Amino acid sequence: AVRAPEHDLLHVVTERTPVRRAAQDLLHDLGRRANQIQGDLLLVWGRQDPHIPADGRARIHRALDESGARWRSCLYDAENAFMRDIGPRFDAEATDRAFGEMLTLFRDARHGRW
Repeated sequence: AVRAPEHDLLHVVTERTPVRRAAQDLLHDLGRRANQIQGDLLLVWGRQDPHIPADGRARIHRALDESGARWRSCLYDAENAFMRDIGPRFDAEATDRAFGEMLTLFRDARHGRW
């Protein structure tokens, strides 16, 4: 979820590329692209997501810190795609909590409180 400062709009950003490729691209390019982030960034992770394990999340967090981006991260004891409400990986509790964090981001960004 991202707030774009050049617009008074709040956006939810989703990656449409295959998950494994998107994760690899993110890890590979983040050091170069993190300084291009101009909005407030919320990262929502599933602890059991095999595509971006703990060391990958740590690398992403370091790159964001070094870039000066405004971001926060939420880690849930859930699998990849835990927010999809179909299939065995769906986790209703983690999804509710993640959506709560998104609403907080939108509310805070709208009022300039991030």
